[in-house]
Amino acid sequence: MNRPFLSKEDKKKLAVSRPDKVRPELKAKSDKQKSDKQWLFDSLTRALKEVKLMEEGKLPKPNINDLFKD
Repeated sequence: MNRPFLSKEDKKKLAVSRPDKVRPELKAKSDKQKSDKQWLFDSLTRALKEVKLMEEGKLPKPNINDLFKD
């Protein structure tokens, strides 16, 4: 498959390298993003389970005024 925006057939293919100093920082950022995504996924899963239990009547529905109290 020819991808002209990545390389040309008659030209040398380019590669990107990162300095070793930057690699731990990039790995930490990547790990944080993965943990943030996992946290969001877990939070949404838990919220949907709670809504399902409320619809089944197993959990009491919260009062809307309680949500806005400081």
